[in-house]
Amino acid sequence: MSGRQLRVLGATVVFTGLALAVMFITSPRGRANGRDDGEDNSPSSAQVVALDECDPATFNAALGAGFCKNVALGAATKLADLFAKAQAGTPDPGWDFEPDTINIKKGATLTVFDQGGEPHTFTEVARFGGGFIPVLNAPGEETIPECAGGFANLAVAKTRILQGSQRQITSLSKGEHLFECCKMTRGTRERARASGALEEPDIAEERLTDRTEANHLALIRLAKRFANALFR
Repeated sequence: MSGRQLRVLGATVVFTGLALAVMFITSPRGRANGRDDGEDNSPSSAQVVALDECDPATFNAALGAGFCKNVALGAATKLADLFAKAQAGTPDPGWDFEPDTINIKKGATLTVFDQGGEPHTFTEVARFGGGFIPVLNAPGEETIPECAGGFANLAVAKTRILQGSQRQITSLSKGEHLFECCKMTRGTRERARASGALEEPDIAEERLTDRTEANHLALIRLAKRFANALFR
């Protein structure tokens, strides 16, 4: 084989290898393999905790044995005090969704844990408003449609979370979602905002389009260089 033929063969092999390498590195699979091993590529998860400080003695006396299972260690709120704070417009800070604002990535699961002493609901609503216990609503505030009927309404009952249990929410659509506890609204801080299905910037369609065009240009430049080398 002549020296020219060897140069042509070598140049062809090198060009082919470089072209395949560029195509692999800029492909979705290549980008995934090239990420830091410490980065979690699986769908992420998010968590909200429902809290309360119900007083077992007064709550259970009024609402039935076992309704409140709180281990308060002296920090509990009596049922009458909870109602009084609600009517005064000073919600008891012991009843809370934490955090009350959260951003959810695309594909993530939102898990709501009831770490309080009584049942709660985590009900999606079109707007924040009154729950199904009138004494805990603001003066003149009506029960919103999503909470109407209380636990007798199957749609409300399905969003109930018992003490020590959890509820998982998946496939939130993109945009803002509002959730509240239909039991306690005016009298507590149990309202939350979740921004769902945020796009990962690395997989946005326009970014992929720009990278594809850049890859084509890179391959054209390589082709020109090796073509010049072949015909010297």
